[in-house]
Amino acid sequence: METTTSLFGNKLFEPFTPENTTILMVDFNIGFLPIARSHDPAVHMKAATALLKIALGFNTGLVFNLGKGQTPYPALAEALGDHPILYRGSELNAFERARCAYAYVAEG
Repeated sequence: METTTSLFGNKLFEPFTPENTTILMVDFNIGFLPIARSHDPAVHMKAATALLKIALGFNTGLVFNLGKGQTPYPALAEALGDHPILYRGSELNAFERARCAYAYVAEG
């Protein structure tokens, strides 16, 4: 697929497709949402659930990552179905765990 050039002369990547896209969802676990306080929790959960369903529906790469011992929100667990959850150790940065970084690259 050919790339396009922006108004500033920078090359842009090809359009997103299910074959070249991976969605990484990190720390959508019970107890984390109230900490952010940047927007309404109900709206946030609807948006996260929609993103998850879009990823699964369009068969894009999807890495759902939680820390050790974390539990996903019930709405997300239901939407995930049998899609695997990739647990990391105690690292805060998902990409510090080689298995998480590899899964992200392998899915996309």
